[in-house]
Amino acid sequence: MNQHSQRRIKELIYELEEPFTAQNVKTALIEKHGTAYTPSNISLGQFLNRICIRIGKHRGRFLYKVKTMKKKIVKVEVTYDTEETWETTLQEVKELFQMMNNIKRNAIIIDIQGDKDDDGQDE
Repeated sequence: MNQHSQRRIKELIYELEEPFTAQNVKTALIEKHGTAYTPSNISLGQFLNRICIRIGKHRGRFLYKVKTMKKKIVKVEVTYDTEETWETTLQEVKELFQMMNNIKRNAIIIDIQGDKDDDGQDE
């Protein structure tokens, strides 16, 4: 299963009523995104076993619920000399976040605030 499908599934499971089955997820994926890149039932079940909590069985199908994730917000201050340096820095930070994102954690840039000069005043 490719990362594109994994991202879609991770977003979609929060919209489903719990508990849900792999078949529920597959049906919702097809309704929302069509049949392109739809994973097989086996690979979908294996992926759900890694990102969800399996809570039981109903009519021979496993029931899942979403794991609750903890959250911390980290503020970072970046000083730079030119806009070119800032653009390079921003691109590197985005790449860093992309590399560290996986099933167990997800980091995003929430907000980028405006420019401040050396004495803390808006330019």
